[in-house]
Amino acid sequence: MLEPLVSVVADEGLGLLLDAPVRRVAGECVPLPFADTLEESVLPTVGRVTRTVRDLTAY
Repeated sequence: MLEPLVSVVADEGLGLLLDAPVRRVAGECVPLPFADTLEESVLPTVGRVTRTVRDLTAY
């Protein structure tokens, strides 16, 4: 299985060369619920990604 790019950057110590910390936006580490409303709460959303990008650009 291929490692996500952020894992390689953080593991290889390249994160020290970055101006901001490495951040991940992923689904929660829980079993995927069957109900649509609960599923939406554990999957990454546009809002979460946007919020993370804005936090990092303001760093």
